[in-house]
Amino acid sequence: MMVPLVLLGGPLAGYLLWRFIAVKFWGLSSGWMPLFIVLGILASGIQVARLIKQIQDSDSTRK
Repeated sequence: MMVPLVLLGGPLAGYLLWRFIAVKFWGLSSGWMPLFIVLGILASGIQVARLIKQIQDSDSTRK
């Protein structure tokens, strides 16, 4: 259940960062939105890899 939430949270966080921070404070146009979403996707991928590695490490120590 955790992996889908992490995968959904990254692009959502990227969009929200673009919408509320980049547009309001930096005045960036909508052309920058895909960059923020891609960065969110990359961050989600990194978090999922860390989560899977942590699960594998905990399984190997139990045996």
